[in-house]
Amino acid sequence: MRTALFAIAAGIASAVGLGCFYRALAKGHLGTVTAISASGAVIPVMVGVAGGEAISLIGAIGIVGTVGGIVLATQTPSGTAVSARGADRTSLAYAVIAAVCFGTYFCLFSEASHGGVAAASLIEGAVSVACLGTAWAVLNGTTPRSKRDAAGRAIKPSAGLVTVGSGLPSTAKNYVPLMITATGIAASGLLDLGASTLFAHASMAGRLGITSTLGGLHPVVTILLSRFVLDERPGNVQTIGVVLAIAGTVLATM
Repeated sequence: MRTALFAIAAGIASAVGLGCFYRALAKGHLGTVTAISASGAVIPVMVGVAGGEAISLIGAIGIVGTVGGIVLATQTPSGTAVSARGADRTSLAYAVIAAVCFGTYFCLFSEASHGGVAAASLIEGAVSVACLGTAWAVLNGTTPRSKRDAAGRAIKPSAGLVTVGSGLPSTAKNYVPLMITATGIAASGLLDLGASTLFAHASMAGRLGITSTLGGLHPVVTILLSRFVLDERPGNVQTIGVVLAIAGTVLATM
């Protein structure tokens, strides 16, 4: 029962974190959002310290550096339009919430995995996918998916707009976007399940702080991709904040 309760709570935290993370990505810079969301890895470290675990001076400096990096990364570059600033602040707020949820997830799933990795992974994955699927259905229930943009905002049809499935019979056109979305949800669920299983084994074999930090280093890859694939160029202050947040997250576990 204890394993199931912690796994369910972990699944909910994961779903909320992913939802906020995706909303942040839809409104802000990919590199900045991922760096902030990954800083949630310091939460298990602070939980461990609160529980009596010792922390080194370098680890304490790392936590301070992570917080400082987040503050810098959330600064809006000067000269940004008012509307863009509003969208950027909304994105950063979602990213911070995602960080808290991911850090909470690490703690909850670590506890759940002590009762059995396989059971905890299956329960957590099922709850997470169910929550995300339900949220998607509710948010898209009032407006057809074909009339929404990538961020989920309702848009008006325009003449000459080419959509996925154009050239297919009308019945097929309605199912192509749905199939693509369903495939994406299923794939993300399987990847999340695989990551959760690997994290559970790693957390049982070593320290939770180190495990969560190494698992949270994915922003390095994401930032490189956002720079060279999407050609994103955050401001100088934001760039320093991103680097400081990642470095602080690593130092926090030393």
